[in-house]
Amino acid sequence: MPKQYKIACLGCSWTEGINDPSDGKKNNLAEENTYPFKLQKFLSTHGRNTQMIQAGRAGSGVEYCHLVADYLLNEFNPDIFVIQLTTHDRSILALDPKYQDEKRIRWSYDTINNTYHKVWQLSDNLINLSPGLGASASSHNESNQYTDLLVKMYNEKIKDKMAPEVSFSDYKNYIALWWEQSCNTDFQKYFYYSHIYSLVDHLQEQEKIVIPFYWLKWKPEFKTKLFQNRQYPSIQGMMGNKVFDSYLIDKGYHFSPEGNAKLVEDFLGPTILETM
Repeated sequence: MPKQYKIACLGCSWTEGINDPSDGKKNNLAEENTYPFKLQKFLSTHGRNTQMIQAGRAGSGVEYCHLVADYLLNEFNPDIFVIQLTTHDRSILALDPKYQDEKRIRWSYDTINNTYHKVWQLSDNLINLSPGLGASASSHNESNQYTDLLVKMYNEKIKDKMAPEVSFSDYKNYIALWWEQSCNTDFQKYFYYSHIYSLVDHLQEQEKIVIPFYWLKWKPEFKTKLFQNRQYPSIQGMMGNKVFDSYLIDKGYHFSPEGNAKLVEDFLGPTILETM
């Protein structure tokens, strides 16, 4: 019987398949239209037996990849990690819950067809920070596309749940200050690269196959003598702007089902087959 490979796909909404709600659509892709699902189907047609772990999380940055990778190693121990690298201007706001059983990061997953797992992060005290969220929180920006989401997140995840209590004003001001002052600093850029490289190195030390790639070809410029910038492929760079743009379904650079199929057929599928 051929070996069953466990493959984990980490990333942001480009992996999870959630569209940009600012476009007024929010027609999230059905799971079978995401690239992790299409990747498993591609590998099956090429005679490979796999378990696929879909661990994308909308709005998340590379810090989140560290957290979920730790969970995945303990829960699934994947053979292959596919890491879709998002932009550098994201972070996490971690708050302190009232109750002891909420202080540890909680995870769960749904299983589809026995061999496909969708991972969920359940902890209320972790808030993924993104530029859109920051702009909507800031009084120095006219954007209000995520204002409703800011309120919803506060009411559902923070209000009456933290110790000491966190007011909506303090929560909003923190996110605004992060966006206005922090998310494009050299400090943020340094930790963007160091988070990426430390995660890749750690997984490789665990004898895992790691396939990192950027979604966009743009990367922040940062000069340091502590490490060299590594050259990982980008989907936009490999496809070229014209083809890449033809698969976009919103302003957030999210792919249509056809775009995810091309991503798998032209890059991820053949790359993973070479490692098996």
